[in-house]
Amino acid sequence: SNRSIGDVLVATVLHPRSASFRYGVQKAVALGAATFVMIQSGLPDFYWVLLATFSVMQTNVVGTFSRSLQYAFGTWIGAVAAVGLSLILPSAVVTGVAGLLLITGFAWMVRNYMVMCVAVAASVVLLTGAPDGQYVQWAGLRALDVTVGVLIGLLVSTFVLRVHPEP
Repeated sequence: SNRSIGDVLVATVLHPRSASFRYGVQKAVALGAATFVMIQSGLPDFYWVLLATFSVMQTNVVGTFSRSLQYAFGTWIGAVAAVGLSLILPSAVVTGVAGLLLITGFAWMVRNYMVMCVAVAASVVLLTGAPDGQYVQWAGLRALDVTVGVLIGLLVSTFVLRVHPEP
């Protein structure tokens, strides 16, 4: 054949029935929708919607659903934990505790994604709430943006060029 192996590979990936093509389209649509919501909301630091959407999108609906549960529950638990920590921690140590939580969270990412989300969300709420003591506000915003991001990821994964497993 006159076609090179590279040409065949590119044609396979760009075929509308291929899983990689469908997943690429899904990710683009999801991130576009998240960006639109982020811009239209006008809420502070709502870029977390984009990050949440990007983080939960997996190559199929089952993977996206599983990651969404871990991401959402981990973030909600972490946000509530941060509010609890803010009540007992002296303000002088909040930043240090937030840094330790961030390091711990990323160290656990491979072992348990939900534990990582708990630690990172708690760290983010502590860091963003520390300057003005508005921990509850920032915890609520994190809970809201992760919910919106997860919903976008789930809806797109389910309804836009759904990826079917390929043998």
